[in-house]
Amino acid sequence: MAETQNDPLLPGYSFNAHLVTGLTPIEAQGYLDFFIDRPLGMKGYILNLTIRGEG
Repeated sequence: MAETQNDPLLPGYSFNAHLVTGLTPIEAQGYLDFFIDRPLGMKGYILNLTIRGEG
């Protein structure tokens, strides 16, 4: 079984019982610049506010 991810900014973190808020400074080619593929969708919502560049 895959190890549990405790960092809510990285893939593998379970949002099932958590509300996560805050600023996520994603820089191009940085460690938070990755694609998440959810072919079966997800339970819940993600709200994004892009203040620079494209969202």
